[in-house]
Amino acid sequence: MDLPPRILRDEFSDRLIGLADSSKNFVGALEQGKVPPLPSPKLLEEHLGRIAGTLSRMLDVDIFPWLEEKRRPTEEERYRSSTIVADRLCGAVAEPIMRNAQEKRQLALIEKYLTKRGYKLKAHPAGMPLIQMEPGTFRFRLNVLVKPSRADAKTVKIPIDAVIQPRKAKLPHLPLLIEAKSAGDFTNVNKRRKEEATEHRIGDMDRLGI
Repeated sequence: MDLPPRILRDEFSDRLIGLADSSKNFVGALEQGKVPPLPSPKLLEEHLGRIAGTLSRMLDVDIFPWLEEKRRPTEEERYRSSTIVADRLCGAVAEPIMRNAQEKRQLALIEKYLTKRGYKLKAHPAGMPLIQMEPGTFRFRLNVLVKPSRADAKTVKIPIDAVIQPRKAKLPHLPLLIEAKSAGDFTNVNKRRKEEATEHRIGDMDRLGI
C-alpha cells in the first residue's frame, strides 16, 4: 500500500483520524499492531470500515493499477510498485532529517550574527507578555500565544524559531519573530541554503537595524 508522497507518519495519522472520523487512541493502537479496545464488536467494525474506506480512496492507483482493475499483478508491476514505495519511504525518512539540519544551521548563523552585535541568548520568563521581552536579547524555539482574531477569546500556541528584541526597543514592544526555512528543493539544496539562511534572514535583520 502506498499513499501520496510527502505525507509523513505523524501528519498522515492526524489526517486519517480526521478523514475517517476516528480517534487518536484507536489509530495509535492499530499502528502498534494491536486491536483497539472498544465497547462492542459492532463499533470496532464501524471504525475499521471507515479507516479502510479512507485508505482505499487515498491509494495511488497509478502505482497499483491491478487493484482498480481487480486482477493479480504481474511480476514487472510488483517490482515497479515496490521500487516506488521504497523510494517514497526513503524520502519520508530523510526529509525531516534534512529539514531539521537545515533549520539548525540557520539558527546557528542567526546566533553568530546576533552575538557579534552584543545580543544575549536569554530565556523569556514564563507568564511574562512577549512585548515585555528584555531589549538586546533573543531566544530560540519559543511558543507564542496568539488570538486568531480580536473577537476570539481562545488563544493558540504558535512555535516560533527565533524571537529577537531589538536593543533600542522601548517597552512594551513586540519583538521580531523569525521562522527558519527548510531546504525543500532537492535539485539545488546548497543554493537554497545560502539564499534562505544568509540572504533572506540575515539580510532582513540587517535592514531592520538588529
